[in-house]
Amino acid sequence: MLSFQRGFVQLFRVRGVPVRAHWTVPLLCLLFSGFRVRPGLWVGILVVILAHELGHAFLVHRYGLVNLGIDLTGFGGLCRWAGTPTPMQRAAVAWGGVLAQLVILAPAAAIGLLLAGPGLNPLLAGLLEAFTQANAFLIVINLIPIRPLDGREAWPWFKMAYARFRRRREWKRKLVRPEDAEDGPLAQTLQQALDEAKRRNLH
Repeated sequence: MLSFQRGFVQLFRVRGVPVRAHWTVPLLCLLFSGFRVRPGLWVGILVVILAHELGHAFLVHRYGLVNLGIDLTGFGGLCRWAGTPTPMQRAAVAWGGVLAQLVILAPAAAIGLLLAGPGLNPLLAGLLEAFTQANAFLIVINLIPIRPLDGREAWPWFKMAYARFRRRREWKRKLVRPEDAEDGPLAQTLQQALDEAKRRNLH
């Protein structure tokens, strides 16, 4: 059942998460179609934006955070969520939308190459254009590292992942097997490594 709230209409729920559309959504569709009547492109654009927000929502749920809702507007989409993620989890959630778009882009590009030709059904042509060209454009825009775009929080993930990799590598260098440790410098090295691991767990 449709319900209206401050310019939004609730369309449906996905695993209990409400999905709403703002009255400005048709303006976004018209903008992408050059103000021409292209139903296939319109539907495709909405699918891409919804998939992007569902990608965010999936990782929000994956990290035990709380999904509050998904909004589709004339400016794109918004995944509303709450919780206290780690910096790396927050960055991963930011990547979720683009990754979901790539899941659509790859097969759509392959299908487009197979079906390319002047006789393609206009509805299908519009869908493929949305899933490929418009989708790729939105990916590039979303990854610009400025607020409120996803790129602002997404790109630091690589730096944090590399820092974690280096920490683990340093830890492995210090780790020795207990059965190899006897009284002396080797046992002392093992104890120091274990003490350091304990301190890191406490922080």
